[in-house]
Amino acid sequence: MKAAKAAVVAKARAKYGNFLTLSDYKSLILKGGVNEIITALKSYPAFSEEFSSVGNVAVRRKQAEEMLAKRLFKLYGDLLRFEFADKNGFFYYRVRREEIKQIVNAVMFLSAGVGDMFILQFPVFLKDYCSFDIGSLASVRDFSELMLVLKNTPYYDVLRPLQIEKNDIPDIRTIENALNRYYFDWLLESTKKFPSGEREELKKVILRTCDLYNIRLCYRYKGILGLSGEMVMNNRIPHSLRFSKLQMENLLLKSDNETIMKLISGIPYFKKFSGETQDFELLIRKSNLDYYAKKLRMSQYDSVVLHSLMELSELENTNLTTVIEGVRYSLTSDSITEMLVCEK
Repeated sequence: MKAAKAAVVAKARAKYGNFLTLSDYKSLILKGGVNEIITALKSYPAFSEEFSSVGNVAVRRKQAEEMLAKRLFKLYGDLLRFEFADKNGFFYYRVRREEIKQIVNAVMFLSAGVGDMFILQFPVFLKDYCSFDIGSLASVRDFSELMLVLKNTPYYDVLRPLQIEKNDIPDIRTIENALNRYYFDWLLESTKKFPSGEREELKKVILRTCDLYNIRLCYRYKGILGLSGEMVMNNRIPHSLRFSKLQMENLLLKSDNETIMKLISGIPYFKKFSGETQDFELLIRKSNLDYYAKKLRMSQYDSVVLHSLMELSELENTNLTTVIEGVRYSLTSDSITEMLVCEK
Protein backbone atom coordinates (compact mmCIF):
# COMPACT_ATOMS: atom_id res chain seq x y z
CA MET A 1 0.00 0.00 0.00
CA LYS A 2 2.85 2.37 0.84
CA ALA A 3 4.36 1.72 -2.58
CA ALA A 4 1.02 2.48 -4.23
CA LYS A 5 0.73 5.77 -2.37
CA ALA A 6 4.30 6.72 -3.31
CA ALA A 7 3.48 5.94 -6.94
CA VAL A 8 0.45 8.24 -6.81
CA VAL A 9 2.59 11.06 -5.42
CA ALA A 10 5.23 10.55 -8.12
CA LYS A 11 2.64 10.41 -10.90
CA ALA A 12 0.87 13.51 -9.63
CA ARG A 13 4.11 15.48 -9.58
CA ALA A 14 4.95 14.25 -13.07
CA LYS A 15 1.51 15.37 -14.27
CA TYR A 16 2.13 18.84 -12.89
CA GLY A 17 5.42 18.93 -14.77
CA ASN A 18 3.40 18.67 -18.00
CA PHE A 19 1.12 21.62 -17.24
CA LEU A 20 0.93 24.40 -19.78
CA THR A 21 3.44 27.22 -19.36
CA LEU A 22 2.93 30.93 -19.87
CA SER A 23 4.65 30.56 -23.24
CA ASP A 24 2.14 27.83 -24.20
CA TYR A 25 -0.79 30.06 -23.28
CA LYS A 26 0.62 32.95 -25.29
CA SER A 27 0.88 30.64 -28.28
CA LEU A 28 -2.76 29.56 -27.87
CA ILE A 29 -3.90 33.19 -27.59
CA LEU A 30 -2.62 33.76 -31.13
CA LYS A 31 -5.01 31.15 -32.55
CA GLY A 32 -8.01 32.23 -34.58
CA GLY A 33 -10.82 30.57 -32.63
CA VAL A 34 -11.98 27.67 -30.47
CA ASN A 35 -11.28 25.05 -33.16
CA GLU A 36 -7.71 26.20 -33.64
CA ILE A 37 -7.10 26.24 -29.88
CA ILE A 38 -8.42 22.68 -29.48
CA THR A 39 -6.39 21.51 -32.48
CA ALA A 40 -3.27 23.06 -30.96
CA LEU A 41 -3.97 21.41 -27.57
CA LYS A 42 -4.01 17.99 -29.24
CA SER A 43 -0.28 18.37 -29.83
CA TYR A 44 0.38 18.50 -26.07
CA PRO A 45 0.80 15.06 -24.40
CA ALA A 46 -1.41 16.05 -21.46
CA PHE A 47 -4.35 16.79 -23.78
CA SER A 48 -3.81 14.53 -26.78
CA GLU A 49 -5.80 11.53 -25.54
CA GLU A 50 -8.92 13.42 -24.49
CA PHE A 51 -8.98 15.72 -27.52
CA SER A 52 -7.85 13.26 -30.21
CA SER A 53 -11.43 12.25 -31.05
CA VAL A 54 -12.44 15.77 -32.04
CA GLY A 55 -11.10 15.50 -35.59
CA ASN A 56 -12.10 18.35 -37.86
CA VAL A 57 -15.58 18.79 -36.41
CA ALA A 58 -16.40 22.33 -35.29
CA VAL A 59 -16.12 22.66 -31.50
CA ARG A 60 -18.37 25.05 -29.59
CA ARG A 61 -17.16 26.91 -26.51
CA LYS A 62 -19.47 24.93 -24.20
CA GLN A 63 -18.29 21.65 -25.71
CA ALA A 64 -14.65 22.65 -25.21
CA GLU A 65 -15.26 23.47 -21.55
CA GLU A 66 -16.99 20.12 -20.99
CA MET A 67 -14.05 18.34 -22.60
CA LEU A 68 -11.72 20.09 -20.17
CA ALA A 69 -13.90 19.14 -17.19
CA LYS A 70 -14.15 15.54 -18.38
CA ARG A 71 -10.37 15.36 -18.76
CA LEU A 72 -9.98 16.57 -15.17
CA PHE A 73 -12.26 13.81 -13.83
CA LYS A 74 -10.48 11.19 -15.92
CA LEU A 75 -7.13 12.35 -14.58
CA TYR A 76 -8.40 12.01 -11.03
CA GLY A 77 -9.89 8.57 -11.57
CA ASP A 78 -6.80 7.23 -13.34
CA LEU A 79 -4.51 8.31 -10.51
CA LEU A 80 -6.71 7.05 -7.68
CA ARG A 81 -8.00 3.75 -9.03
CA PHE A 82 -9.14 1.71 -5.99
CA GLU A 83 -9.53 4.71 -3.66
CA PHE A 84 -11.86 6.41 -6.11
CA ALA A 85 -14.30 3.51 -5.81
CA ASP A 86 -15.00 4.24 -2.13
CA LYS A 87 -18.01 6.56 -2.29
CA ASN A 88 -17.88 7.22 1.44
CA GLY A 89 -14.17 8.06 1.60
CA PHE A 90 -12.27 11.31 1.24
CA PHE A 91 -11.09 10.59 -2.29
CA TYR A 92 -14.65 10.81 -3.58
CA TYR A 93 -14.84 14.47 -2.59
CA ARG A 94 -14.69 15.82 -6.13
CA VAL A 95 -17.79 13.89 -7.12
CA ARG A 96 -19.68 15.09 -4.05
CA ARG A 97 -18.68 18.66 -4.76
CA GLU A 98 -19.85 18.38 -8.36
CA GLU A 99 -23.11 16.70 -7.32
CA ILE A 100 -23.88 19.64 -5.04
CA LYS A 101 -23.08 22.10 -7.81
CA GLN A 102 -25.48 20.36 -10.17
CA ILE A 103 -28.26 20.17 -7.56
CA VAL A 104 -27.93 23.91 -6.97
CA ASN A 105 -27.97 24.53 -10.74
CA ALA A 106 -31.11 22.42 -11.12
CA VAL A 107 -32.87 24.40 -8.37
CA MET A 108 -31.85 27.68 -10.01
CA PHE A 109 -33.36 26.63 -13.33
CA LEU A 110 -36.46 25.33 -11.54
CA SER A 111 -36.87 28.62 -9.66
CA ALA A 112 -36.64 30.52 -12.92
CA GLY A 113 -39.38 28.36 -14.44
CA VAL A 114 -37.04 26.84 -17.03
CA GLY A 115 -36.20 23.51 -15.38
CA ASP A 116 -36.01 21.74 -18.73
CA MET A 117 -32.95 23.85 -19.62
CA PHE A 118 -30.87 22.09 -16.98
CA ILE A 119 -30.16 19.25 -19.40
CA LEU A 120 -28.47 21.70 -21.77
CA GLN A 121 -25.72 22.52 -19.29
CA PHE A 122 -25.03 19.55 -17.05
CA PRO A 123 -21.80 17.63 -17.79
CA VAL A 124 -22.97 14.38 -19.39
CA PHE A 125 -19.87 12.44 -18.27
CA LEU A 126 -20.95 12.85 -14.62
CA LYS A 127 -23.61 10.21 -15.17
CA ASP A 128 -20.87 7.63 -14.70
CA TYR A 129 -20.00 8.94 -11.23
CA CYS A 130 -23.11 10.39 -9.59
CA SER A 131 -24.94 8.77 -6.70
CA PHE A 132 -28.29 9.71 -8.27
CA ASP A 133 -29.72 9.88 -11.77
CA ILE A 134 -28.49 13.32 -12.70
CA GLY A 135 -30.39 13.28 -15.99
CA SER A 136 -33.66 13.03 -14.06
CA LEU A 137 -33.07 16.51 -12.62
CA ALA A 138 -33.95 17.88 -16.04
CA SER A 139 -37.47 16.47 -15.86
CA VAL A 140 -38.50 17.65 -12.37
CA ARG A 141 -41.27 20.26 -12.24
CA ASP A 142 -41.31 21.13 -8.55
CA PHE A 143 -39.16 20.77 -5.47
CA SER A 144 -40.89 17.60 -4.27
CA GLU A 145 -40.01 15.86 -7.54
CA LEU A 146 -36.41 16.99 -7.14
CA MET A 147 -36.41 15.47 -3.66
CA LEU A 148 -37.61 12.16 -5.08
CA VAL A 149 -34.58 12.07 -7.39
CA LEU A 150 -32.35 12.54 -4.33
CA LYS A 151 -34.32 10.08 -2.19
CA ASN A 152 -31.53 7.57 -1.48
CA THR A 153 -28.69 10.05 -1.09
CA PRO A 154 -27.38 12.12 1.85
CA TYR A 155 -28.64 15.26 0.08
CA TYR A 156 -32.23 14.20 0.70
CA ASP A 157 -31.75 14.38 4.47
CA VAL A 158 -29.93 17.71 4.15
CA LEU A 159 -32.70 19.34 2.12
CA ARG A 160 -35.76 17.69 3.66
CA PRO A 161 -35.97 20.17 6.60
CA LEU A 162 -36.11 23.01 4.05
CA GLN A 163 -39.12 21.63 2.18
CA ILE A 164 -42.25 23.73 2.64
CA GLU A 165 -45.14 22.93 0.33
CA LYS A 166 -45.08 20.69 -2.73
CA ASN A 167 -44.79 23.51 -5.25
CA ASP A 168 -42.72 25.94 -3.16
CA ILE A 169 -38.98 26.16 -3.73
CA PRO A 170 -36.83 27.18 -0.74
CA ASP A 171 -34.54 30.18 -1.13
CA ILE A 172 -31.56 29.22 -3.30
CA ARG A 173 -29.08 30.67 -0.80
CA THR A 174 -30.56 28.49 1.94
CA ILE A 175 -30.23 25.41 -0.23
CA GLU A 176 -26.68 26.22 -1.27
CA ASN A 177 -25.64 26.90 2.32
CA ALA A 178 -27.20 23.69 3.67
CA LEU A 179 -25.51 21.56 1.02
CA ASN A 180 -22.12 23.21 1.49
CA ARG A 181 -22.28 22.87 5.25
CA TYR A 182 -22.98 19.19 4.81
CA TYR A 183 -20.13 18.91 2.32
CA PHE A 184 -17.49 20.46 4.59
CA ASP A 185 -18.75 18.53 7.62
CA TRP A 186 -18.48 15.29 5.64
CA LEU A 187 -15.08 16.23 4.25
CA LEU A 188 -13.61 16.93 7.69
CA GLU A 189 -15.17 13.76 9.08
CA SER A 190 -13.58 11.74 6.28
CA THR A 191 -10.07 12.80 7.38
CA LYS A 192 -10.44 10.83 10.61
CA LYS A 193 -9.66 7.61 8.76
CA PHE A 194 -6.11 8.75 8.01
CA PRO A 195 -3.05 8.36 10.28
CA SER A 196 -2.50 11.33 12.61
CA GLY A 197 0.21 13.14 10.61
CA GLU A 198 -1.66 12.90 7.32
CA ARG A 199 -4.96 13.71 9.02
CA GLU A 200 -3.64 16.96 10.51
CA GLU A 201 -2.07 18.18 7.28
CA LEU A 202 -5.12 17.30 5.20
CA LYS A 203 -7.42 18.90 7.78
CA LYS A 204 -5.51 22.19 7.49
CA VAL A 205 -5.86 22.07 3.70
CA ILE A 206 -9.62 21.60 4.03
CA LEU A 207 -9.97 24.32 6.69
CA ARG A 208 -8.17 26.72 4.37
CA THR A 209 -10.83 25.92 1.78
CA CYS A 210 -13.50 26.74 4.38
CA ASP A 211 -11.82 30.09 5.01
CA LEU A 212 -11.81 30.94 1.31
CA TYR A 213 -15.47 29.93 1.06
CA ASN A 214 -16.36 32.34 3.87
CA ILE A 215 -14.23 35.10 2.35
CA ARG A 216 -16.09 34.60 -0.92
CA LEU A 217 -19.36 34.96 1.01
CA CYS A 218 -18.22 38.33 2.32
CA TYR A 219 -17.27 39.56 -1.14
CA ARG A 220 -20.29 38.13 -2.92
CA TYR A 221 -23.05 38.79 -0.38
CA LYS A 222 -21.82 42.02 1.21
CA GLY A 223 -19.65 43.52 -1.52
CA ILE A 224 -21.79 42.69 -4.56
CA LEU A 225 -25.32 42.03 -3.28
CA GLY A 226 -25.17 44.51 -0.38
CA LEU A 227 -26.68 42.10 2.16
CA SER A 228 -26.39 42.83 5.86
CA GLY A 229 -23.54 41.42 7.92
CA GLU A 230 -26.06 39.32 9.84
CA MET A 231 -27.37 37.69 6.66
CA VAL A 232 -23.82 36.93 5.53
CA MET A 233 -22.96 35.37 8.89
CA ASN A 234 -26.09 33.20 8.72
CA ASN A 235 -24.52 31.53 5.66
CA ARG A 236 -21.07 31.09 7.18
CA ILE A 237 -19.42 27.67 7.17
CA PRO A 238 -18.66 27.01 10.87
CA HIS A 239 -15.08 25.87 10.34
CA SER A 240 -11.93 27.96 10.08
CA LEU A 241 -8.15 27.96 10.04
CA ARG A 242 -6.97 31.58 9.80
CA PHE A 243 -10.27 33.41 9.25
CA SER A 244 -12.30 32.97 12.42
CA LYS A 245 -15.90 33.88 13.11
CA LEU A 246 -14.77 37.00 14.98
CA GLN A 247 -12.49 38.08 12.13
CA MET A 248 -15.34 37.60 9.67
CA GLU A 249 -17.69 39.67 11.83
CA ASN A 250 -15.09 42.45 12.09
CA LEU A 251 -14.53 42.44 8.33
CA LEU A 252 -18.26 42.76 7.67
CA LEU A 253 -18.65 45.46 10.31
CA LYS A 254 -15.91 47.63 8.81
CA SER A 255 -16.78 47.13 5.16
CA ASP A 256 -19.24 48.26 2.54
CA ASN A 257 -19.43 47.42 -1.14
CA GLU A 258 -16.65 49.91 -1.92
CA THR A 259 -14.13 49.07 0.82
CA ILE A 260 -14.52 45.31 1.15
CA MET A 261 -11.95 44.45 -1.51
CA LYS A 262 -9.30 46.55 0.22
CA LEU A 263 -10.01 44.82 3.53
CA ILE A 264 -9.95 41.38 1.94
CA SER A 265 -6.58 42.16 0.36
CA GLY A 266 -5.18 42.56 3.87
CA ILE A 267 -6.11 39.03 4.94
CA PRO A 268 -2.93 36.90 5.38
CA TYR A 269 -3.84 34.62 2.47
CA PHE A 270 -3.60 37.54 0.04
CA LYS A 271 -1.06 40.04 1.37
CA LYS A 272 1.65 38.61 -0.86
CA PHE A 273 -0.42 39.32 -3.99
CA SER A 274 -2.48 42.39 -3.09
CA GLY A 275 -0.06 44.69 -4.91
CA GLU A 276 -0.41 42.68 -8.12
CA THR A 277 -4.17 42.84 -8.57
CA GLN A 278 -7.39 44.18 -7.09
CA ASP A 279 -9.49 41.61 -8.95
CA PHE A 280 -11.03 39.30 -6.34
CA GLU A 281 -11.01 36.09 -8.39
CA LEU A 282 -7.44 36.67 -9.56
CA LEU A 283 -6.40 37.21 -5.95
CA ILE A 284 -7.97 33.88 -4.95
CA ARG A 285 -6.35 32.06 -7.85
CA LYS A 286 -2.89 33.54 -7.23
CA SER A 287 -3.09 32.51 -3.59
CA ASN A 288 -4.22 29.00 -4.55
CA LEU A 289 -1.42 28.58 -7.09
CA ASP A 290 1.20 29.56 -4.54
CA TYR A 291 -0.26 27.33 -1.82
CA TYR A 292 -1.05 24.17 -3.79
CA ALA A 293 2.16 24.20 -5.86
CA LYS A 294 4.13 24.14 -2.59
CA LYS A 295 1.92 21.40 -1.15
CA LEU A 296 2.28 19.25 -4.25
CA ARG A 297 6.06 19.52 -4.19
CA MET A 298 6.60 19.15 -0.45
CA SER A 299 3.88 16.94 1.06
CA GLN A 300 4.60 13.24 1.56
CA TYR A 301 0.93 12.26 1.65
CA ASP A 302 -0.93 11.10 -1.46
CA SER A 303 -4.22 12.61 -0.23
CA VAL A 304 -2.69 16.09 0.06
CA VAL A 305 -0.72 15.79 -3.17
CA LEU A 306 -3.77 14.58 -5.11
CA HIS A 307 -5.96 17.32 -3.69
CA SER A 308 -3.31 19.87 -4.63
CA LEU A 309 -2.93 18.51 -8.15
CA MET A 310 -6.67 18.75 -8.75
CA GLU A 311 -6.83 22.32 -7.48
CA LEU A 312 -3.95 23.20 -9.79
CA SER A 313 -5.72 21.37 -12.64
CA GLU A 314 -8.77 23.54 -12.05
CA LEU A 315 -6.55 26.61 -12.33
CA GLU A 316 -5.26 25.29 -15.65
CA ASN A 317 -8.83 24.72 -16.86
CA THR A 318 -9.74 28.26 -15.80
CA ASN A 319 -6.75 29.59 -17.74
CA LEU A 320 -7.81 27.71 -20.86
CA THR A 321 -11.39 28.89 -20.52
CA THR A 322 -10.04 32.44 -20.20
CA VAL A 323 -8.01 31.98 -23.38
CA ILE A 324 -10.98 30.53 -25.27
CA GLU A 325 -13.31 33.31 -24.12
CA GLY A 326 -10.71 35.99 -24.77
CA VAL A 327 -10.02 34.81 -28.31
CA ARG A 328 -13.73 34.35 -28.95
CA TYR A 329 -14.43 37.97 -28.00
CA SER A 330 -11.33 39.33 -29.74
CA LEU A 331 -9.62 40.64 -26.61
CA THR A 332 -6.02 41.78 -26.94
CA SER A 333 -3.24 39.33 -26.18
CA ASP A 334 -2.05 41.46 -23.25
CA SER A 335 -5.50 41.68 -21.66
CA ILE A 336 -5.95 37.90 -21.85
CA THR A 337 -2.46 37.27 -20.47
CA GLU A 338 -3.17 39.53 -17.48
CA MET A 339 -6.02 37.22 -16.48
CA LEU A 340 -3.90 34.06 -16.51
CA VAL A 341 -2.50 32.55 -13.31
CA CYS A 342 0.39 30.14 -13.79
CA GLU A 343 3.98 29.65 -12.72
CA LYS A 344 6.36 31.68 -14.82
